[in-house]
Amino acid sequence: MGKTVVALQAAGFTVMMDDFGSGYSSLNTLKDIPIDILKIDMKFLSGRAAAGRKECIMASVVHMAGWLKIPVIMEGVETEEQIDFLKSIGCGYVQGYYFARPMPVREYEALVRGIRQVPVPTLSVNHEALVQTIWAHPPQIDLLFNSIRQPAAIYEFENSVFRAIRVNAAFNAAFGYGGDAGEDLDARYRRRLSATSLSAVTDAFRRTAAAQAEAACEYELNDESGTVRRLRLDLRYWGANEGCAVIFALFTPLSGTEQ
Repeated sequence: MGKTVVALQAAGFTVMMDDFGSGYSSLNTLKDIPIDILKIDMKFLSGRAAAGRKECIMASVVHMAGWLKIPVIMEGVETEEQIDFLKSIGCGYVQGYYFARPMPVREYEALVRGIRQVPVPTLSVNHEALVQTIWAHPPQIDLLFNSIRQPAAIYEFENSVFRAIRVNAAFNAAFGYGGDAGEDLDARYRRRLSATSLSAVTDAFRRTAAAQAEAACEYELNDESGTVRRLRLDLRYWGANEGCAVIFALFTPLSGTEQ
């Protein structure tokens, strides 16, 4: 099937994967076939799952597609609330009753006559280099990342939220990532920060993303043993993946702790 898709693309066809998440539209298919567009039905948000669970999965799929440089079209959009949610997670294309219901050909032609279609611009910066650096696993990259003796991590930053997407061995040793069952990747780290420290760290990420440069801050981290450690956080902007800034972080312990 992969060769057939490549042949169709070479002939000028756009290949879409419909109804992602059901039937043959699986992660395995996405891995093996170089599609052009990923289509997801908003019905994916229906069902009995707890509030936030379905939205989290959908946001993750959109971010994953961004890393693969595959645009996402969300089907079946009917409400303004859905539009706002999709904008917030970086979904660039939508279709559904919110805009128009099925109509005769002449009405459709009248509707689109004179409309200039403008593609959603990509917000990716240094995309190929980022993909190779962050997700590829050649020994040289793993060796370089894990040879850094200080805790280091690569983050996505969007809407004032920072998410670690890769960390080195020193980071795991220092902060104990991979907490109790039910905690997400960053929950254990965030709950060790006071409101003041969390604000300082978030502001440093915000300044780095806004200036597309470097920023730093000092803050306090509470160990589970009750020890308060003071750290310096140095951030460097690496690029962007759609709506997310990609930022490299280096953590340096400062002398002096409190009990």
